[in-house]
This record gives sequence, C-alpha cells and structure tokens, in this order.
Amino acid sequence: MMNILMSGNGHVYPGMELAIYSTLTHNKGINWYIFTMDIEIDTGDGQVMVFCGLDRWHKNKLKKTVSYLDNTSKITFIDMKDMYMEYLAGNANETSPFTPYAALRLLADIALPDINHVLYLDCDTAVQGDISGIMDFLKYGKDYYAYVCPGACGYEGEMVSGVMLMDLKRIREDGFLKRARENIHKNLYQYPDQDALRDAGKPGPLPETYSYLYELEFCAYKPLVLHFTNKLSPKIYSDEGRTVFYRRYPFLDYVKKGVELIDTINFGIKDGF
Repeated sequence: MMNILMSGNGHVYPGMELAIYSTLTHNKGINWYIFTMDIEIDTGDGQVMVFCGLDRWHKNKLKKTVSYLDNTSKITFIDMKDMYMEYLAGNANETSPFTPYAALRLLADIALPDINHVLYLDCDTAVQGDISGIMDFLKYGKDYYAYVCPGACGYEGEMVSGVMLMDLKRIREDGFLKRARENIHKNLYQYPDQDALRDAGKPGPLPETYSYLYELEFCAYKPLVLHFTNKLSPKIYSDEGRTVFYRRYPFLDYVKKGVELIDTINFGIKDGF
C-alpha cells in the first residue's frame, strides 16, 4: 500500500478534502497519515499565536470520505504537539507567515517510526490519475524526491516541497531530517521548511507531472498532480473560495459534488476517535 502524509488544521481542511477525494478517485489502497495539533506560540513581544488543529467534525468527515471511496484505504490522525514542542519549538522561523503545520513534515522520521517511505502532499493539490509510478523513484537511492522548477540562465531552479516522496528508512540512517530540523532552528528562511530541507540535501528530481504549478491553458498534457500554488489559483480555503475555485476549475467539480453527497449518508461512524 502507498503511504500518504498531509499536515494542517481546519483552515486548510477544504484542501485536504480535495487532495484525498481526488487521490482516491484514481488510486486505491492508501494509508493516509494526517499531522495536526492545537498549539500556542509566544511571539516574544507579549503576543501569543493560537493554532487549533482539526476538530472532531473535520476528522469524522475525512474518515467518511475515505470509507466512501475505498474500503481498503485507512486514515490515521496524529497529534503532533508533543513532538513539535520537543524538536521544533523556539526555532528561528517560528513567527514567520507560514503556520507551524508546514514544518511538521520535518518530523516524519520520528512520527512514523514503522513506515519506510511516505509521499507528502500539500493541502493545495489535486490528483488526476494513477500516481503509483512515483514509488519507482525510490530505487535511485536519494533521501527524498521533489520537483525542481527550471532556473533562469542555467542556474539551478527552486525545489518545491509541496509534493515530496521521502525514503524514511534511508533518512533515519543518514539523519537527513535531523539536519533539516537543525537548519530551521538556526537559519532564518523565506520559505522555512522548504529551505531547511533543501539545505539538508538536494532532492532526487521528480518530473513536472507530479507537481504541476503553471496555468493549465498552456499545458499540452494532463498532469498527474496539480499543485495550486500562487501560480495556480485561486485557493479553496473558505466557502467563498471553494465557489470561485470550482468555477475556475470545473473539471474538479466532481469533488465538490462528492463531498456534499457524503454529508447525506449515514456511515455508522461515531463521533470522536
């Protein structure tokens, strides 16, 4: 079975819904792992930033979505607060514009001790086909694999960590994520978790089809994974945003209709976990 990791809270829940629903439409037998947490971060100037993780409703809806689409798939929610406090609290980038959930992927080797490899997806991705072929890249012996945007004038491009295949067995042996955690503590970054990963080691390259970032009007093929960064917009992180998003990308409207249908079905799933 393929292992897929996502991380976030209620704010990005619509994106989780999109990623999970679209993935299971085209792929079966997925072990989903969701990192979330409630946490307060002291900004150092007397202010406290409060972050609330996925609540009971979010978790139950995602569990129902997985059950509806594929009874061979499973979803596990992992409370990351204790691990965050032990390994990431007080880092140099803690008060950056990026939420602490983005950095939780740096703890995958610790939080998933029995998993040898995992595919990380940002909460702004949609899968359009069979992505099992991505696992073939593990044979190249790299710690992780990610798409690298082409650079200008021959310079190496920017690594994009929104879709990232990690060889956790290898990572535990050579300390790649440990180095990334050290980086995020001591270096101030523009894109904290992504830059910390890049400085810990170069990725094995993934083809563009696994992390397509650009306007679809200019694409001559059907990418396997759409990554809705600032280049592919708008975001769907609100009810109003969802309306605009599905109007902009009507071919993904089946996700909106599907999750609305799930609300009408009684799965016999009790509240809470």
